[in-house]
Amino acid sequence: MTTLNYIGKIPEYKFFEPKRTSSSDYELMVKEFSSKPWSFLEVSKQYILGDCIALYQILLKFFGTLNEEFPINPMKVLSAPSAAFKIWRTVQLPLLKNEENVSVYDFSNTEVDKLFRTSYCGGIVDVYRPHLLGSGYYYDVNSLYPTAMSRTMPVGLPKVLSPSDYTDTFFGFVEATVIGPDPLTNAGYVGLLPIKHQGKLICPGGTFRGLFFSEELRFALSHGYKIKTIHQLYAFQREINTFKELIEKLNDMKIEAQLNKQPTIRNIAKLLMNSMYGRFGMQMPLKLLFFLLVK
Repeated sequence: MTTLNYIGKIPEYKFFEPKRTSSSDYELMVKEFSSKPWSFLEVSKQYILGDCIALYQILLKFFGTLNEEFPINPMKVLSAPSAAFKIWRTVQLPLLKNEENVSVYDFSNTEVDKLFRTSYCGGIVDVYRPHLLGSGYYYDVNSLYPTAMSRTMPVGLPKVLSPSDYTDTFFGFVEATVIGPDPLTNAGYVGLLPIKHQGKLICPGGTFRGLFFSEELRFALSHGYKIKTIHQLYAFQREINTFKELIEKLNDMKIEAQLNKQPTIRNIAKLLMNSMYGRFGMQMPLKLLFFLLVK
């Protein structure tokens, strides 16, 4: 007899995984099987069946909510990020194209895309001191990525400028060599300017070169960084509504669902807001491989 075919008294709690079965859950099972045998195979079947039913119900709710709130076919998307991207292209992008004095370009799979993607690093969550001595504080920032997406974004066709054209109001991307504060000092404890080095993302101290978004660079300069040399400037138009209206709609949807005690809709709205940001950071495949089966 194997454990798969075990039928008898319910096993002791130590044989269950605590993260999946709490002590109170176990006590309920003990009562349920006090007068009947416990079958590992039958219990597993019921668990898998319940899992499938729950997933089916979640998908129905997810597809139904998308269909009610946005003009897209939810059956045509394969993931939450792809749904968020589809919604942005369907709802928000037409608004940008209709704005006066705003030019929208698609740089996908171009040298321009490769250049500016080197400065796109996503969220950085490094912990440099993982130990706490004494008391401390824990801070949780609500809607961090959606808030950032509601800010002014670079749009239009980049204009190459001379390094001498850099001013405090410049908006775009700056290719520069910078000098960071000593990492052993309070000012340099957290690196503010990331670069990609040998396939890894690092926030170095000392002197280094990179391509930086002007707003990130300006923030770093206000915290002790210095520009040694500016090599190239790429100026862009400013646009506040690249994501703003859609983010506000999703945020209203999230708040309303929370007030109405609709956790599923709230989670969908939150997922779409965060997934939208991540989808724009997706790396396009560098190679396509085809496997031919020869008989």
